[in-house]
Amino acid sequence: MKLALHRSMIFWSGLLAVGFVCWAWHDSYFLNRFANHRGYGISHMNGGIAMAKITTYFGTRHGSMNTSTFYRMETFPPPLFIRSEVPPGGTRPKAAVPDLHPPFTVKESWTITAKSESGSTRIFIPYWLILSFIALLWLALLLWRAKRRSTRIKV
Repeated sequence: MKLALHRSMIFWSGLLAVGFVCWAWHDSYFLNRFANHRGYGISHMNGGIAMAKITTYFGTRHGSMNTSTFYRMETFPPPLFIRSEVPPGGTRPKAAVPDLHPPFTVKESWTITAKSESGSTRIFIPYWLILSFIALLWLALLLWRAKRRSTRIKV
C-alpha cells in the first residue's frame, strides 16, 4: 500500500504551516514587527511572539524595527511569563537605575522592566515551541490518515 502523500490535503497544509513558522522564526531575528492598541500589544521578535498588557498608553501604533542592537539573540529562547512587581497605580521602589547597556536577552530586559513598570504583564512564546506543537499535530493527523486509509482499503 502506498501512502500517496502528494494527494493529501493534510500533508500539504502541514508542510505550509511548518514552512511559515520556520520563515517567521528566521525573520524574527532581523526585524521586530509590532502592533499596539489601547495598552495591548503583540510583537514578532527574537525567535518568538511576544504579547503584552502595558499600562502606559501610547495610542495605536504598528511597524517594524531592527532589534539586533537592543537584544542579544538566542537560538532557543525560553518561554516567559512576567508580571510587574509594582501593582497598578502603585509607586515604584526607589532603587538605582540599572546600567542599561545592551545587549540583553529578552528575559533580562523584561525582568528589569517588570521592576519599574506598574501593572504590566508580558508573555513570550518561542517559535521552537510553536513549531514542535504544529509538528506533533501534523504527525498525529498523518497517522490518523494512514490508519483510516488502511482500514478503508482492507474492507
